Amino acid sequence: MNKAKIGRTFYYVCLILCILILVVSFLVFNTTKDNLTDEELTKIWIYRYLTSFYVFTILIPLASVVREYSTGEYDKKKMIIKIIIGLGVLLLGTVLIFTIWSLRTAQLCMLASMLSTVYILSPSIKSNEKKI
Repeated sequence: MNKAKIGRTFYYVCLILCILILVVSFLVFNTTKDNLTDEELTKIWIYRYLTSFYVFTILIPLASVVREYSTGEYDKKKMIIKIIIGLGVLLLGTVLIFTIWSLRTAQLCMLASMLSTVYILSPSIKSNEKKI
């Protein structure tokens, strides 16, 4: 197997794993029970957002960076910026969620992780512009 095929396979395996983790977390942290208090319901929602936050800040960016690195066609500076942004969102979001334990903080951190994932998923391929 060549390096690009291994990276692509790792990427697809990680995406399938992400979908499974998200589905299982929504099944485990069930909010449809009738006998839940508001405090228990808030805690369940925070755990749901926390699971999504970690999927969007660890697994998807890792898969994307490995796939891009394995192809060999990437811009080194952009790749370093992607890694720094991903680690920054991961560290800052983790600190915020566990120091300010509220539903709003978990929602905002999950939104930030989704936005950083969109940036990390964008390709940083070297430009092949030809001057005429």
